Formats: sequence, C-alpha cells, structure tokens
Amino acid sequence: MIRLQRLVVFLGAMLFLVVAHSATPLRLAPGDYEFMIRHGDRTRSYLLHVPPHAATGRPLPLLIAFHGGGSSAAGMKDHYGIDRVADRFGYLVAYPNGSGFLKQTGLSWNAGKCCGYALEHHIDDTGFTAAVIDDVARQIPIDAKHVFAAGHSNGAMMAHRVAIELENRIVAIAAVAGSLVYDTRRRTAPRSVLVIHSIDDPLALYQGGEGPRRSLTGKRSHHEPIENTVKWWAENNGCGSAPVPGTVLEKTHSEKKFTAQKIEYDDCRNGGKVIFWRLSGTGHAWPGQEPVLPERVMGPYSSVIDANEEIFLFFNSVTP
Repeated sequence: MIRLQRLVVFLGAMLFLVVAHSATPLRLAPGDYEFMIRHGDRTRSYLLHVPPHAATGRPLPLLIAFHGGGSSAAGMKDHYGIDRVADRFGYLVAYPNGSGFLKQTGLSWNAGKCCGYALEHHIDDTGFTAAVIDDVARQIPIDAKHVFAAGHSNGAMMAHRVAIELENRIVAIAAVAGSLVYDTRRRTAPRSVLVIHSIDDPLALYQGGEGPRRSLTGKRSHHEPIENTVKWWAENNGCGSAPVPGTVLEKTHSEKKFTAQKIEYDDCRNGGKVIFWRLSGTGHAWPGQEPVLPERVMGPYSSVIDANEEIFLFFNSVTP
C-alpha cells in the first residue's frame, strides 16, 4: 500500500513537471497575478492583469507598462487606471518591477543616462523585459505580433530603449513625460511611437537638462529635449514631410488653462507612425488620472486628454 501511494505521488509530480514545461501556455482566468522570474543573478517580479477577453482562449495583445522612477509595479497598477481601459480593448497588461535597495518602492529603470539604482548598478532591464514577455507567453497565449510598451517618466525612457533594443518584439510604444536618453541611438526598424509631454513639466524638463534634485538622494536626472526625441523617431521612421498639427484642445480648471495639441507625422515608411501630444499648463502626472504626489512636486493636474484612451486607440491603429 505504501509503495502504491509513493508511486501515485511520483506520477503526480512527473505530470506536474510535464505540464509546467509544456510548450502550450497555461490558461489563466481573468484577474490579477504576480510572478517571479530569475534574470541574471537577480530574482525579479512582475504583475499581470488578465482581461475578461481571456475567456475566449484566443491569443491576446500584450502591453508592458513601466512605472516611473521611485515607484513600483503595484503603484502604477493601482493608480493609473490602465486595467480599466485594457479590459475594454482586450489587452493583457504586464507591470514589471524595476530595481532598487527596497523591493516594493523607490525602484528605477536603466534607460541609458537615467536613472538611480538601475543605472548605477548597470541593470540589464532590456533583457529583463524580454524575459517578462517570454514568461507571460508561458502563462497565457499572447499575440506575438501585438506586443507594446508604455511608460511614465523613467518608465517612458525605458519604453524608448526597448523599442530600439527589442525591435523584433516591440511593435509600438507610448512614452508619457519621458524622453529618449539611450546613448547608442542606432537606427532601428520603424517603430510606431506616441509621445505625450507637457511644456510645463517641472520634473522631466521639456527643453532637456538636469531635473530638480531628488529629496532623498540630492541627485538629479538627465533629460533630453523632448522635441529632439520626436525628431529622432520621425527620422528613424522615414517620415518625409513636416508634421501636421491638429486642433488645440482647451480646458479650464480652478481658473487655470490647460491645452493639448496633437502633432502627427502622417507619411512615414512601412506604417511607422509618430504622434506627439504637446500639452501646456499641466505638470508631470499621468494625464487623466489624479496624481499620487502633491501638486508642489508634480505640477498641476489636468484631464485635458486621457492618456489611457489615447494610448490604446494608438496601439489599436498600429499595423505590424
């Protein structure tokens, strides 16, 4: 009897290993999950949001969402409202955690010339991003032709970097309040790029330069001029003519005026779009969402546009 029980346990364990290493992705139910993966000499983590569309069993598009410097995956997931819109559009959303001295806060990304712990310790965040994509694909079927990245601030910088270094995997990116600070600047296959940035951002300076000193470390973050970033992508994508400016949207809140203008390059080769939402009046917060930090830190908040709506509409318009 004991031998029979041991045999059953052994066969069960073997079955588990076969399933765990099967090439067929597991079927995750709609909901939220946390996964740990080993990359390099570090144990890293990410959160995964699975939309109701997963019940169909069809491969789903995937968005990699990079939090801002000093924040975390949970901070972005809880406060940015991305899941709500992702559910409507039917996207998986993976929120990777950056790295830092702490595990769940104060994290950063190595985006090139910025930022913090990740930059100083030469963390391979591009390789980690690729590992996250692979790990999500092991958990649930993904549409490999529709993998996107978006980020805020230092996370936006990271989105620019992976668009260059993972050109065979990332179809398009959306960068909110963060410029391209990756030194290599090698030309890449056309990537569709959406940039959202305010000329009055007090942290990620529109004209570039060193940002204000961080309260805990006293260090500054480097920023490239945002118009240089947009121009670089337009040149990379072979956009031949001048951009087309759209109507200026206006909104007044607490006697403050906020504007947003969509500037679009519409003749880029191979479908690589470049769109720039240039804001004014608003600060560093994710447009359309209440800021987590006070106005004296982030600058004024505005909902003159909803970043989440613009991002998913943009991604849905991209043809691989």
